[in-house]
Amino acid sequence: MDWLTFVTELIKALAWPITILIIIIVLRKPLANLIPTLQRLRYRDLEIEFGRSVQELASEAKKELPAAGVTEAGRLAVDRLVELAQLSPRAVVLESWLEVEEAAIEAAQRRGLNLPYRDLRSPILLGQALEQSGILDESKAQIFHRLRILRNAAAHASEFAFAPDSAVEYADLAMRLAAYLRNVS
Repeated sequence: MDWLTFVTELIKALAWPITILIIIIVLRKPLANLIPTLQRLRYRDLEIEFGRSVQELASEAKKELPAAGVTEAGRLAVDRLVELAQLSPRAVVLESWLEVEEAAIEAAQRRGLNLPYRDLRSPILLGQALEQSGILDESKAQIFHRLRILRNAAAHASEFAFAPDSAVEYADLAMRLAAYLRNVS
């Protein structure tokens, strides 16, 4: 092997690692600024950006679900969940979803839907029944199901982490939906 072949092979072997190193060096500050804003979950084939998803849902849901419907008890619950968010954002999401689930079951029972216990305890089936009965219109049903999907992500993925602010926003949306379900006849 002559020295030209050696240099050529060395350049081939080091081209990609050096390129990646240069990109990292050049972009280290912008990348470092992005890291704190990442709120991503990757679980098998499911990938959810919790914070971004909650904010998108909030912008849509606040038009459909006014805060005026939230009772004093609901406001107190949100205040309690704000404190809990600093310790465990996941717990906030789970507790908030329980409020929605309880309100949905109450709404189904008030409407006289004779759902089997299995359907009452299955959020998918419960949501479908509420939609079919007219309790939830299409947009509110979308909110219900998107909150359910985010709740499932928080409950079932062990490496799932997100900001307390996102959990509080989720809690606010959940309480708005629960208030709507409790006020619908």
